[in-house]
Amino acid sequence: MDKNKRHMSDNSIKMILARLRRKTKIERLHPHILRHTFATNYLINGSDIFLLQQILGHTSLDMVRRYSHLASSFIIANHKRLSPLDQIQRKNIIIELKTCLDILNYIK
Repeated sequence: MDKNKRHMSDNSIKMILARLRRKTKIERLHPHILRHTFATNYLINGSDIFLLQQILGHTSLDMVRRYSHLASSFIIANHKRLSPLDQIQRKNIIIELKTCLDILNYIK
């Protein structure tokens, strides 16, 4: 084995996670949960489902679709904030408010 490529044993990972659970008081801290959290956040932050499939090593998209379902729920909930059309409408409202304030200041 190459000196620079060291692999942890399953037992080492279990010991590290047990220590982290004690220190952080997070009871449900397991490798699968970390993998699941990574996958969901990876998609939420705009990455591609096909890249995630390669990273996770899945042979089909069926398993990756589980993560995409959670990510799409998040995206739908934040659509108003992310939508370019809604951003334009917000900017127009701000411009209208500034115009009204300018008029009010001019009247004074």
